[in-house]
Amino acid sequence: MTNKTDYTALVDLNLPSGANIPASDHRATMHTETDSIGEVVFGAGVTDKDTDENYTTSNANFNYTIFFRKVGSQVTLTGRFQSEADLSNSSFEIFEVTDSNLLQESSVTAFCNAIKPNNSDTLPVYFLGSKLLTSSSILDGESYRFTITYNTAD
Repeated sequence: MTNKTDYTALVDLNLPSGANIPASDHRATMHTETDSIGEVVFGAGVTDKDTDENYTTSNANFNYTIFFRKVGSQVTLTGRFQSEADLSNSSFEIFEVTDSNLLQESSVTAFCNAIKPNNSDTLPVYFLGSKLLTSSSILDGESYRFTITYNTAD
């Protein structure tokens, strides 16, 4: 995953002012390089799990599988989580995002209602800074699915 800063650096490197620029440098800037505009807009999303922790750090009370899809500075985070313990009456961290390209812009909170599969029960969850949290009670073994959209800092 890339960001605006990385793309700007690629443009400055490959497309300097007043130069005879080869077509290959134009192509690299537009779609070949990992920091190209094509990757910024159309890049593939990434998946993570509590057992992998490539983009996140897990909490021992939850297992999860999630998918990040970033377009520009907007991220759609979709996934499922399951409680591994009875948790009640407090704020619980489900996982923390560790990849700087996926961190939420500061001082903004994104909310959604996670839905229990095959049921109409919901659980409020929110993404604050780098953490997906819930402030509601959850029983051991309960599983929920969610989709939440937020903007990154870059």
